[in-house]
Amino acid sequence: MASTAKPPAATSAGIQTALERIQKLFDTGSFVELSQMVECGVVTGCGAVEGRLVYAYSQYGAVNASHAGKIARLYEAALQMGAPIVAVLSSKGAAVAEGMQVLDAYGRIFASMADASGVVPQIAVVAEACAGTAAFIPAMSDFVIMPEHGARLFLESPAASPEEAAKTTTPGVMGNAVACATNGLAHFVATTVDDTMLLVKELLAYLPSNNLDEAPIGMFLDELARPDMTDADGGVHVYDLLANVADNQRYLECRKAYEPSVVTCFLRLNGYTVGVTVSNGALTPGACEKAAAFIRFCDAFNLPIVSLSAAAAYDMKIAAQKDTIAAGAKLMAAFAQATTPKVNVLVGTSVGSPYVMMNSAHLSADVTFAWDTARISVLAIDAAQKVLDTALAAAPEEVAALGYIDQVIRPKETRGKLIAALESLNSKRASRHAKKHGTV
Repeated sequence: MASTAKPPAATSAGIQTALERIQKLFDTGSFVELSQMVECGVVTGCGAVEGRLVYAYSQYGAVNASHAGKIARLYEAALQMGAPIVAVLSSKGAAVAEGMQVLDAYGRIFASMADASGVVPQIAVVAEACAGTAAFIPAMSDFVIMPEHGARLFLESPAASPEEAAKTTTPGVMGNAVACATNGLAHFVATTVDDTMLLVKELLAYLPSNNLDEAPIGMFLDELARPDMTDADGGVHVYDLLANVADNQRYLECRKAYEPSVVTCFLRLNGYTVGVTVSNGALTPGACEKAAAFIRFCDAFNLPIVSLSAAAAYDMKIAAQKDTIAAGAKLMAAFAQATTPKVNVLVGTSVGSPYVMMNSAHLSADVTFAWDTARISVLAIDAAQKVLDTALAAAPEEVAALGYIDQVIRPKETRGKLIAALESLNSKRASRHAKKHGTV
């Protein structure tokens, strides 16, 4: 006869907390727990989120072979059903007494995540501590959400480091939500764990369930036309621009605290999800990396890409040019290799290679618009004036005459033109040379 003894109180409390967290994600009464009787430090299951199938797991104990096996089975089921995966991480470390089996356990989790990458969206919620080898789980996810209180994400405790700087910090300082948002590890920050679940729902509403599905269509009560958004100097603030373009003036920004010279966000145009990048200052290596990662996600899940570009310079030290070259190359490759619909709008002054790399026609953008106030230059305008004693900035009409811009528009026409362009690209089919993958 099977034992009916209850598990220890601490374990029961952990299971209950894990269950409570995961159930708050799902529509009431829809959660189905999987492998319920296998108590190994993780709760797994599936259910409906706003009516759509989602798989999720929530940790409460140390990682061991059974723990990893349960997560791997969840991944197999999610891939078979083509459904997103949400991980609620609360690492209690690894069951080191199992020896090499623990490393095999983590390896199984990472292999499952790599297999699912680009097939179904993966979202990680760092609910509490996520340290050591477990820190790679959020890093391999598409999006990471952390609450302001209690969450910690780090690879090695400063107490174990011989570095002098380690003596002045703690895991709670270097690995908290604000720190991780600033260094780019966290895409979103919420106030509490409960609030992270609301953010997960908001994010899922913009995303398709898998790479063969379409994102949910949103409802909007909006006009195509919008009032002129430019100020007296012809400029516009980036967030005013996004609100002016988006359905219902709503958008969801990713990695806001990280490298703000490029803004990345999801919004809807005529009800359809679009990934948007906005140049918001001189490009840094981190900004290029941020934009490239976002573009690759959108392309993997067939989300159209819109770029609002005013890339006029790099922000770098002379000694750090290597980083800018490497990161810039990855950004150009991300835009050039993307086969999803791509539309670019030049909204300010764009110069030289920053202009080229930000989804220009030269990198195979499908449609390119330019505001009538935009300017394009081969060299920085100040440099051209000093070196050549002339200004090389061209009006958009001149560039359009060369075939590099499709239409010159007024700023207030931006929303309507984007919607029309994306509708014309709805049936786009693009193929690439046969290969396993690129190497940039």
